[in-house]
Amino acid sequence: MLELIVLVGIILAMFIVETTYYRKNALKSLSLKVDFNKNVARFGEDIELIEVAENKKFLPLPFIILKFECPCELKFYDMENTSKSDYLYREDMLTMKPYSKHTRRIKAKCTKRGYYVFPRVGITTADLLLAERFNRDFPDKPRDEFKSRDEFKPRDRSEFKPRERSEFKPRGDFKPRDDFKPRDEFRPRPESVVTAMGDANAAPQVAVGGIKEVEELLTNDPMRVHRVLFMH
Repeated sequence: MLELIVLVGIILAMFIVETTYYRKNALKSLSLKVDFNKNVARFGEDIELIEVAENKKFLPLPFIILKFECPCELKFYDMENTSKSDYLYREDMLTMKPYSKHTRRIKAKCTKRGYYVFPRVGITTADLLLAERFNRDFPDKPRDEFKSRDEFKPRDRSEFKPRERSEFKPRGDFKPRDDFKPRDEFRPRPESVVTAMGDANAAPQVAVGGIKEVEELLTNDPMRVHRVLFMH
């Protein structure tokens, strides 16, 4: 009886140690990546989904489920381990040894144009006795050609310095002209008034002024007007 109690105690202790160790280390150095074999495909063309899982540690994993979701517009030729709802849900079960790598290619057909991503990629594993399961989801990262906005960080505002306006200093020696007077737009400038020559027998005459004076002279005493000249 005592031997049985000791044996049960040893088994229970080993179970607790094994479960605790796997709970702490099962998901460490474990990765899963699902990607397409090319960046662009034509409508109706066949492509491949590449599923790559890596166990980069000494701990073996006897039970692993690789899971991912993808749009229903990608039609799998092999629907094994695949269920269909709003998305296609794929689950592949396998065992991974220490420091091992798993690669699987899934052939599909593009039935609709669009930009496709994998909304969910995850792994479920367990301890040696399959007593407890451990789950981990991997965020889908866009390809290098399609970087998310979060990767574009705004520049530090301290880099933007206000423009120096030292070159726009007001002139201290500027003064308005005291002799400026608005001119009469209807009167010609003095340099535009010239002597008007009459006929051969007539004496030279001086122009009377601008348009206003000529109009008054033509209206009041047209006989005195011999010739009207305009200078431009």
